[in-house]
Amino acid sequence: MPRCLKIELLLVILLICLPARCQSQFTLGTIEAKPGQVASGLLPVSGGTDGDTNIPVTIIRGTNPGPILALIAGVHGSEYAPILALQRVRASLDAKQLAGTVILVQVANVPSFLRRTIYYGPTDGKNLNRVFPGSAEGSISERIAFTLVEKVMKPADFVVDIHSGDNNEMLRNYVVYYADVPDPKLVAASKAMAESFGFDLIKAATGRPTEFAKATYSTNAATLLGKPALAVESGQLGRPTEEAIARIERGVHQLLQHLRMVSGSPPPVGTFTLIRGEQTLRSERTGLFYPLVEAGQSVRAGARLGYITDFFGKQIEEVVAPFDGLLTMVVVTPPISESEPLVTIAKVEQKQ
Repeated sequence: MPRCLKIELLLVILLICLPARCQSQFTLGTIEAKPGQVASGLLPVSGGTDGDTNIPVTIIRGTNPGPILALIAGVHGSEYAPILALQRVRASLDAKQLAGTVILVQVANVPSFLRRTIYYGPTDGKNLNRVFPGSAEGSISERIAFTLVEKVMKPADFVVDIHSGDNNEMLRNYVVYYADVPDPKLVAASKAMAESFGFDLIKAATGRPTEFAKATYSTNAATLLGKPALAVESGQLGRPTEEAIARIERGVHQLLQHLRMVSGSPPPVGTFTLIRGEQTLRSERTGLFYPLVEAGQSVRAGARLGYITDFFGKQIEEVVAPFDGLLTMVVVTPPISESEPLVTIAKVEQKQ
C-alpha cells in the first residue's frame, strides 16, 4: 500500500476511535461555546505565595462532529510570532464551517509576556517548558503547566505547541514530533501531523523522559497522555515578521485539512529533511558569547562555533561542534550565564 494511503487509513481509524461526541456545548472552566459559536475568556491559574494569573483562551465550536485540537502559543512569553498567528487563526476560522472544536491558548505565559522575559518566568525564575506536567501546589510556572495539562491537553485529541526563536535566538524553522514512544500508532499520527504542517525540516525527537511525572516539555506531556502532538518553531529573535506569522497560519490551516476539520485537502507532502538526535551545547562559564556561525548552517565535527570571554575580554571558553550536523539554534546576543544554551546541533538522517 502506498505510504500516503497508509497515513490516510491511519487517520480514518484514529478519528473513528475517538470518543463519540455529539456537538453539544463545550465548556472549559467558565468559557462555554455552543455548536457554531466562538467564545473567549480567561482560564484562572490558582493563586499561591507568588501570586496568580489567567490564561486567555478561545473556543471555536464547530457545528459538525469532529476531533478537539488544542493550539498553544506563548509558553515562552517573548516568542511573539505564534501569539500573533493565533490571533489570525481566531479571526479566520468559521465555527459554522468547522468539524470538531479548536481550543486556542492565546498566551500561555501571561506573566512572561507582559514582562517581556525570555525563557524564565519573572516571578519564580523557572522555564515553563521545563516544568511539565506541573503541580497544583507549585510555583506559578508549575501551576500554569498544571492548568494547561488538566484543562487544555486532557480534553484535546490533538495538541500543537507553537514556538519561535526567543529574543536572543537565531533559529532554523522546523517542527518536532516524538519518535520513540512505545505506541507506533501514536508516533505515526504525530509524524503525519508534522508532515501536514508543510515545513521543510522535521525533527524526530528521541530520548525524552518516559514518565509523565517527569515529562518536562509540553509536547512530551501531551504525548505521554496518549495525544498525537507536535511542536512548531517559526521565526527568530523574538521578531513577529509577516513571514514567520504566515508560515504558522498556513501550517495550522493545512493541519485542520489533514484532520478533516475544514474542507479541502492539504497539499501533498513535499520534500523535507529529517533530523534525529541533537545536542544543545551549554556554557560552562558566565560572560560574553561571540557566535561564529548561524542557524541553518551545516558544520563538521570539531568546527569552531563560538567562544566566551570574561567581562574584560579574555577568552575563557571555546565552543566546538561535537559531530557533523545542522545548526538549528544559535544564541546571538552577548550575555550568557553558566549552564545556559549556546548552540543546538542536530544530526541529519535523511531527506524525504
